[in-house]
Amino acid sequence: MRQLIFILIIGFLSGLSEGLSGAGWGVLSLILLVTIGVDSLTAVSSSILVELILGLENNLLHFQCCRFDWKIAGPLLVTGCLGVFIGARYSTKIPEQQLRLIIGILVIIFGLITTLKAWR
Repeated sequence: MRQLIFILIIGFLSGLSEGLSGAGWGVLSLILLVTIGVDSLTAVSSSILVELILGLENNLLHFQCCRFDWKIAGPLLVTGCLGVFIGARYSTKIPEQQLRLIIGILVIIFGLITTLKAWR
């Protein structure tokens, strides 16, 4: 029951971040799920499934009110598909501890970049 309450809070906070910024679902939900004891591959798979559904909702809401540019979205989609293909193939081959380390390093790098850009 306690883990379910944490998962509900993680879902709300990650969804809030996703809705406000278009980002954050994967990073927040993944890190917080692993923090409460969910193994990395289960956290990744669960987060991706939910992100698919939330991404559709978020896109529909933002498409109605915001600027959408295929010159940006198109290249992101192509290279993103390549990255997802490679990442998904190898994530199942990486030991749990190494996967957690990779995720942690990526979160730190992206967090630093975001923080530094905000101060400019």
